[in-house]
Amino acid sequence: MIIFGRRTILLLTQYILGTCHYCSNRDTLQMNIFQRYLHIFWIPVVPIGKTGVSQCAHCKQVLTMSQMPDDLKLSYDNLKLEAKTPWWAFSGLFLIGVFVLFSIFAT
Repeated sequence: MIIFGRRTILLLTQYILGTCHYCSNRDTLQMNIFQRYLHIFWIPVVPIGKTGVSQCAHCKQVLTMSQMPDDLKLSYDNLKLEAKTPWWAFSGLFLIGVFVLFSIFAT
């Protein structure tokens, strides 16, 4: 039985202008930004960061942040700032706060 853990969800997908450094096709790069969060019983408690990858739609080559060339890193940083953390990623903190307030006022 899993009580707590870490999950990742897709926040933003966008095609970017550029050339694939593996197959040299133009304008086939797709940038994906993911949100990581901690959960308790599959209820998100706190977001722990964003990460991303780029993928060529033609050759399916996937590059992580450390493997990206400088021009892709700039696009990655801009998209990472654009991708907002969803409000429900803090729902576990809200439920814990309600439980604490209820237990304080119930006594």
